[in-house]
Amino acid sequence: MKKLLILVALLFSLSACTGTKEIGVPRLIIIGSGGDEPKLSLVQDVFFSDSAATSRFQFLKTLALPAPPLSYDVVDRTLERPTLVIVSQNDTDTFLSFVNLSGINPESPAEFKLKSANLALSSLLAKGETRPFAPVKLQVSKNGRYIALSSELGTTNALDIIDLEASGGPKLLSRFSDRILPGSLYLEQAESSSRLFFFIEQASGSVLSYFSLPSLSLNSTSFTLPNSRSDAPLDLQSISGQLLALQAKSFTSIVSPTGTPSADITTATVTDALRFIPTNSADLATVLVLTADELGAHRSLTGTLESTSFTAKDGSIEPLGGFAYFITDGSSPLKLFDVQTFQNNLDADLNRLIQSYSISNPADETAPITVTDSVFITWAISEPPLILP
Repeated sequence: MKKLLILVALLFSLSACTGTKEIGVPRLIIIGSGGDEPKLSLVQDVFFSDSAATSRFQFLKTLALPAPPLSYDVVDRTLERPTLVIVSQNDTDTFLSFVNLSGINPESPAEFKLKSANLALSSLLAKGETRPFAPVKLQVSKNGRYIALSSELGTTNALDIIDLEASGGPKLLSRFSDRILPGSLYLEQAESSSRLFFFIEQASGSVLSYFSLPSLSLNSTSFTLPNSRSDAPLDLQSISGQLLALQAKSFTSIVSPTGTPSADITTATVTDALRFIPTNSADLATVLVLTADELGAHRSLTGTLESTSFTAKDGSIEPLGGFAYFITDGSSPLKLFDVQTFQNNLDADLNRLIQSYSISNPADETAPITVTDSVFITWAISEPPLILP
């Protein structure tokens, strides 16, 4: 898989230099939906592989989920991306699902499947133990061993760590309950460590804290997010190698989060911000911020805000191809933002870089796929790669 990604990066660099679209490796889009029939939908983006295609996005396959999905993450999210991890919940239980993203051939996508049986979290509880879950955000370590799950439980919030490779099988570690802010959860995917960052609400404001997994010994830093007594953090992400905390109208970059952390700079962004759009890259400088009806874009961590009216449930950047994929409901559910052109062209009109697309239905090309109850969108790179001319 690593060789494949290097090949894709090479093709991308060639297309950037020559201005032409090289025949290469198809991208695969995964859409998570809830409703009465929760599922994943696998869609192929043929832009990089089939210049003659009449429809850019082509439906391939669905995969049933045990309950409506709430959050997700990807193992080794910036490189190999072998496994999609999803948390879902219904009236009876909370589940973890592990979906294979490796070796999927669009012409016969049999490898788009569960890697193991769905894991009911109730099965991890000791006899007589009661531990309610109300998932807000899921994060997974680089090697896929540890899962962090935040829950919003009314009067208190909680953070659960699951060790999937514990002796005797998956194990729930001790629950951490405090005034944590459940949306502000970020698990770095480093080769040598798995530090889980989050904010705890205190009298002074929101204080940055972290665990160095598998240890659950709390490291409470001296860093309090500016203005957080009245403007709590909503999201936490690493973008361009920098830890960023999102608030309602701004984001702040945090220097040396495990040393002596400090606020580097606070950048104004769109009002009523909800979340960052993951870049899935340590190098991409673009910062995208989503609200209920607007998209904010910055060319760097300190870049001036550009924004446009925009509705989407979720989004994710595929950095090698240079596009951000967004999902909404309807008959034209996919939206694309051309991140590469925005990043490289200071005069680019933001609105001209956004397009909406339908998803073609192989069973009836006159009736595109309609998406309902969409929750999230992410991506994978297909294998095997097409034979290059």
